[in-house]
Amino acid sequence: MTEISGLEINPFRDINQALKEVFSDKGSIIPGFAVAINPEKIMTLRNNNKFKNILNSASIKYADGIGIVWALKKKR
Repeated sequence: MTEISGLEINPFRDINQALKEVFSDKGSIIPGFAVAINPEKIMTLRNNNKFKNILNSASIKYADGIGIVWALKKKR
């Protein structure tokens, strides 16, 4: 996981790594929800704690858009 503005984001290498977060070793679905993180959401969470808490409660937070991908690469 990599943090941007207090939000842990899963920088998945590929679809197989992402699927391991969704399915257990026995093939059942792991409960939770996923949210796509984009620059607009990062800007909003900086001034809205309720929104930040909702995003942080997601089981999977993944990059949506080149801006977030670029930021994750820069931090790693």
